[in-house]
Amino acid sequence: MATFPPDKVLDFIMMGLKTHVISSRAALAITSICTFCQEPMTHHLDGLLEIVKAADSLGIAQDAIIGLYKSFAKVVCLMQPKQITDGIGKLCQVIASLLAQFAVEGSKPEGDPSILLDRLSAIFRNCHLKGNIEEHPCMPVVAQLWDIIQGVIYNYQQNVRVIERSC
Repeated sequence: MATFPPDKVLDFIMMGLKTHVISSRAALAITSICTFCQEPMTHHLDGLLEIVKAADSLGIAQDAIIGLYKSFAKVVCLMQPKQITDGIGKLCQVIASLLAQFAVEGSKPEGDPSILLDRLSAIFRNCHLKGNIEEHPCMPVVAQLWDIIQGVIYNYQQNVRVIERSC
């Protein structure tokens, strides 16, 4: 098992996130740490959530942002079902607040909803549970998101790319 990097290493990488030129590389470093040190990173979920919330304003490339969402999902899904629901819910709320503007009937805001749908997809595709669980802990989160996703599908029914990503 990989050993967890000291907090000073994480602090150093966090400084890299604030430097536009290397922010995507710093995000990839965090993704790697989450991949190899999943269990210890469960203690840093609040920090990971803050990074995800700020990712667009930090100039992080879309692929690196998707990596952060994947990493968060992998780490949070090691926890107990209630904690998974809460963690995935908080993460999806970041996306839902942005995606909701694309779900308002008759509106076509500037931007591309498929980017946000890709982020949602990254979360749910990387939430792998251990053991037998009767109901998937992400079901309440999906239920909360459904009206927004349905609104996006309705508003963008002529856009094959958006519809494809909605599925």
